[in-house]
Amino acid sequence: MRPLLFVLAALALAASLPAEETLLLRDGRKQEGKILSVSAGTVEMEIKLPNGSTGKIGFPVGGIASVTMEQPAAVRAGLAAYDAGDFARALSELRAPSEKFRGLPTEWARRMTAVMGDVYLENKDLARAEAAYAEYSRAYPGGKGSLRSNVGLARLAAAKGDQARARQLLEPIAKAALEDAAPAEADGAIYGQVFLLLGQAREAEKDYTAALQDYLRTVTLFYQDRSIASAAQKAADALRSSQKVQAP
Repeated sequence: MRPLLFVLAALALAASLPAEETLLLRDGRKQEGKILSVSAGTVEMEIKLPNGSTGKIGFPVGGIASVTMEQPAAVRAGLAAYDAGDFARALSELRAPSEKFRGLPTEWARRMTAVMGDVYLENKDLARAEAAYAEYSRAYPGGKGSLRSNVGLARLAAAKGDQARARQLLEPIAKAALEDAAPAEADGAIYGQVFLLLGQAREAEKDYTAALQDYLRTVTLFYQDRSIASAAQKAADALRSSQKVQAP
C-alpha cells in the first residue's frame, strides 16, 4: 500500500508544480525554465544550472522561433473583462502583465498589448491610447504587428473624428483580407474588426450601402471574434432600420 500512496503523492506534487516554459531558438536549441520578463528586446529567463542552483539568462527576441508559456491568469481575466465590456477591470488586470511581458512573441501577449490601447480608447483617454499603440508598434514591428498597430491607429483616428485617416489605414488591410482565402483564426478576428471599423467610418460619412456591406463582411466572413461579430450584426440591423438600406 505504501508504494501506491507514494506514487499518488508524487503525481499530486508534480501536478501542482508550475509547467516548464520553453524557448525554441532559431539556431535549433531549446531552453526550458521560467520566463521572468521582457525588456529592451530581450526575454529574461530563470534556468537550472548544472550544479543544481538557478541563474538568469537573456535571449534576444529576434533569436527566438517560438515560445511555450501558459497565458497568465491576470491576462486571461483581463481579456475576458475587455470582451465583456468591463474596461476598468480589464485595465486593472492587464496593466502589470503588459509591463512585464510586452514584446513576448506569443499570440496572447500580442493581443494583451494591443488591447491596452483599446482599453484606454474605450475610457476616452486618447493620449494614453496613442502611447499604448506606439508601444505596441515598438514591441511588435513589421508583419502582423504593423497590422494590429494600424487597426489601433485607425480606431484612434475615428475617435478624433478623422474618418478619412481611419479609412486610409483600414482599406489596404481590408483589401488584403478579401484576398486571403484561408485566414488563420487570429487574422480573421483582426479582419472582422477592420470591416466593423470601416463600416463605422463609412456610415459616419453617410455611405450607407458600403457601410452595410462592410458590417456584413464581418458577420459572414470574419466572425472569429464573437464580440466583434455581434457588434457588427447590431450595427447592420440598426443601419437597415434607420436608413432602410439593403446590401448590394
